[in-house]
Amino acid sequence: MPKLVFQSSNDKQKGKLEYFLKILSDKLSITEDGGISLGTDGKYETSTAGIFNALENRLLKYSEFDETEMLYFIKQSVHQCVRDGDFSIQHFMKVLFSQIRIARAVPEEPYVLYTPISINARYPEHDLNGIRFGDAHLTFSKYLPERFTFPEKIEKLLNDEDDYKKVFPDKFYHLRVHVKAHSPRKAFDQALLRADEIRAIWNLALNYKMDRFFFNSRKPYNEIVYGPFHTLHLESGKSAIGGFWKNETWCDSVRAYRLNDSTYGKLKHFEQFARKGLKKCLFRKDIEIALVLYVRALDEPNPMTSVQKLWSVLEIMTGKLRKNDDVIRRATFHSIDRKYHKEQLDIIRKARNRLVHDGEEKDDQYALHYVRKLKMSIDHLLVFLLKHGSKFSSLYDFGWYLALPVEKQLIRRRISYMGLAQEILWKEK
Repeated sequence: MPKLVFQSSNDKQKGKLEYFLKILSDKLSITEDGGISLGTDGKYETSTAGIFNALENRLLKYSEFDETEMLYFIKQSVHQCVRDGDFSIQHFMKVLFSQIRIARAVPEEPYVLYTPISINARYPEHDLNGIRFGDAHLTFSKYLPERFTFPEKIEKLLNDEDDYKKVFPDKFYHLRVHVKAHSPRKAFDQALLRADEIRAIWNLALNYKMDRFFFNSRKPYNEIVYGPFHTLHLESGKSAIGGFWKNETWCDSVRAYRLNDSTYGKLKHFEQFARKGLKKCLFRKDIEIALVLYVRALDEPNPMTSVQKLWSVLEIMTGKLRKNDDVIRRATFHSIDRKYHKEQLDIIRKARNRLVHDGEEKDDQYALHYVRKLKMSIDHLLVFLLKHGSKFSSLYDFGWYLALPVEKQLIRRRISYMGLAQEILWKEK
C-alpha cells in the first residue's frame, strides 16, 4: 500500500472521500443472512460513483482497469468495510488496493471476438489476414470458422436456411479479433475497440472527400460496418459466455462492400499512412479515441443521431472545446470559403441543439446534408493530424494553432511581436 494516499488534511479529494464513506457507513448494514443491505434511496450508487471521482486521478496508474472495473473494486471494498465495521479512509484504501492487487495477479487469458463484417473481398488476392493493431490480432475469412460454437439462439438460426441471413448477411466476411484479457467483459471491450480503430482508418479512407446520396431507406454512412451480432469465444472456438451482444446500429439495408483492386490498394495505402502518423504523434491515444468516436457516429442509421455524435467529435478535434462559436471558428481555420462554411456549421449547431435540448427532429430533410458537412470537417482535421500531428504536443496545442488569426497582416504582426518577446526575454535570462 502507498505510504501516503493524501498529502494534507486540506486535500479537497480527501474531504470528498470522507463525506461519501460517512454516507455509506450510515446507510449500509449487514442483513440476517450475512448479505449487505444497500438501502433503497439510491445513495449507494451515487456515493460509490463519488468515491471513484475523488480517487480518479490517484487510480490513473492502474490503466489496465477501466472505470467499470474500478467501480466494482470500490463497491467490493465498501462491502468489506461494512463487514469489518471500519469506514476510515486508511482501512478503505487498504482494502481497495488489496482488491486491485488480487485482480492484477489474475493471469490474462486468450479470447476471440467474432463478428460478421460488411466486406466482400476477392480472397486470397485481397488478403486481409495478419493485421495487428495495438494488442490485438485481426483475422478475416470468407467462410464461417468451423470450430466455432455459438450460443443456442444463434445456432438455431444457423440451421434454418430462411433465418441464416438474419445473423450472417450475404457475402459478409467473418472477422475474428484475438486478444488477451483478465475477464470476458474486458476482452470484449478491448477487442471491439481495436477492431473499431482499424475500421475507422478504413472508413476514413473511403469517406475522405466523398459525398454519398442515399435514395432508399436509412442506412449508415460508413461502408464497412459490423453484422447483426457479436460473440466472444475461447481460443478453442467454444463460446466464452453462452450469450451474444446485439449490434444496435444494424439495419437490413446494409450490403457488403465490394473490395476490388482499386479500393483494396486505397485502403492499405491509407492504413500505412495512418499508422505512420499515429506512431509519430505525441497524443496518439487522443487521436485513436477520436477515430473510434468518428466511426461509431457514422455507423448510426439515423442521420440526426450521427449529427449529434459527430458534433462531439468536432469539439474534441478543435481542442476539446464546448463553446460553439470557438468550435466553428477553429473547424473552419483551413477553409477557403470560410464565411460559407461557418454559416453551414452554425445551421448544423442549431439543429443539433434542438435535438439535444428539445428532443425535436424537425431537420430530417436536411439531416444527411448535415452528416456530410460535419463528416468533411472532421475528415480534414483527422487527416491533417495524421500528417502533421508530430508538430503538436497535445490536442490543446492543436486547438491553439486553429485559434490563430487567418488575416495575413495580423499573422505577420503576431510573428513580429513574438520575435521581439523572444529577443527580450532570452536577453533577460
